Formats: sequence, structure tokens, C-alpha cells
Amino acid sequence: MAEVLYGTVQTSAQSKTSPLFRQANIQAKKGQTEKAVKLFTQIVEKGKDPLWQNLAKKELQYVAISKKL
Repeated sequence: MAEVLYGTVQTSAQSKTSPLFRQANIQAKKGQTEKAVKLFTQIVEKGKDPLWQNLAKKELQYVAISKKL
């Protein structure tokens, strides 16, 4: 349900980065790491807000560390 809601918000919001980041978090919590990584990477590469880009970079680092453990 939340995925649908954030997907709708993402398409209509001025700043698409915040809902995209939240959607990536939801995917990560569901164990769908590949989808989460794709979304976080999209934020890092195409995002316009440095705050969200930095947060997405940290999440990608966390995923990388988690895989090594």
C-alpha cells in the first residue's frame, strides 16, 4: 500500500527525490535489495538535492557493508 502511495506522490510532487528515497527504503526493508540499490543509485546520479543524494550514498554504503558481513 505504501509503495503505491509513494509512487503516486513521486509522479506528482515538485521534488521527486524524497518519495523516491522513501520508496527505496521500503524496498530495502522488504529485503528487495536490488530494487533499493537501483533507486538509491538513481537518486545519487540524477537527483538535484544534495541532501537526498548524500543520504542515498550513505544507504548504498550501508548495503555494501551489509553484504560483506
